Amino acid sequence: MALAYGALSEDLLLSILEYHMDSAWKAARSTQTCHTVVGIRSAQDFHRQFFPLGGFMAHPLFTPLRAVADRSQAAGQVAEAPVSHGLREATTMEAAVKVVTRAIVHEVARIMALSVQEIDPQRSLGSYGVDFRMTVDFKAWFQREVGMSMGTAELLGELARTQLAQQAADASQFLPAELRGG
Repeated sequence: MALAYGALSEDLLLSILEYHMDSAWKAARSTQTCHTVVGIRSAQDFHRQFFPLGGFMAHPLFTPLRAVADRSQAAGQVAEAPVSHGLREATTMEAAVKVVTRAIVHEVARIMALSVQEIDPQRSLGSYGVDFRMTVDFKAWFQREVGMSMGTAELLGELARTQLAQQAADASQFLPAELRGG
């Protein structure tokens, strides 16, 4: 509705909410009486109409709406080599940690719909608003790309990404045997 008729004013939005919350109107009693449809613009819609992106879009809840625009912008970028390849080719533990750190930064940027430059490897995942639901994606990614199981507690803990990368690289099944455990 907002795209077709313009943005809703605050007064109109509050009136709509009040209508649904007021038991005298009986609007929200059943699906038969409640027919209000509300939509939120994607980041791509904001860019297309040359509107600045709203501050609310920075919240992790709106990551999918930001990701739509980021996917179309990133389509022309060159994909990085798989993490598993970098780990297999690592000759030192430091090199393996760098590979995993860089990959974690790229994955955080992808999931949070941020640019890679906005991600600080010294900050924890939780400091970017990652919650337990998002850890499902990260856990699957660690298993697939890094070749190790990462627990939710480690992902949501206070470990900086460089420390997380150290743990992940050390436990990776892709790391050459002579580098593992030391």
